[in-house]
Amino acid sequence: MKKNIYQILREVSTVIVGILIALFINTWNEERKEKIYLNQIFKSIELELTESEEEIEYNIPKQQTLIDSLKHYTSDKEMSILRIYEKVGGFYAPNIRTNSWTSISTSKIELVKYDKLSILNDLVEGKELLKNKLNYLQTLSYSHLNDTSEETKTQMMLLLMDIVSTEKSLKQIIEKYKSL
Repeated sequence: MKKNIYQILREVSTVIVGILIALFINTWNEERKEKIYLNQIFKSIELELTESEEEIEYNIPKQQTLIDSLKHYTSDKEMSILRIYEKVGGFYAPNIRTNSWTSISTSKIELVKYDKLSILNDLVEGKELLKNKLNYLQTLSYSHLNDTSEETKTQMMLLLMDIVSTEKSLKQIIEKYKSL
């Protein structure tokens, strides 16, 4: 009878150890997969941020040209907003890419360290702010294309300067993320 109890205990112990080993291997494998996934996502985020930063750098001088032109033609009653846009080649705005961040933030946000999480959330908020300002500029522009008033040109110039400021802030957020 003692043999049966020892034999049963040995078999149960073997099964328990086997289950624990399987759990350990499964946990290790899941952590390895999460690490690979995070590395891929963060590489993708880096690429998107680099592209966004390049677009910001490319667009700011063009926007500054538009600001300067609005300033130059502020008191010219013959020069409409449309003609100023035509002279400078239109208006350009950067595309701030956050697709990879959106993908991870809706699925595995708990895997992201707080410092990265905070900066990327700041970027998304800045992107939304920029989008709202650009929409306002677009609405203002379309409703005043033929306007030649000093007031409208000044309003657009100030709005453009605010947009450039927001883009520079986004660029700083991107640089902060890249320095982590």
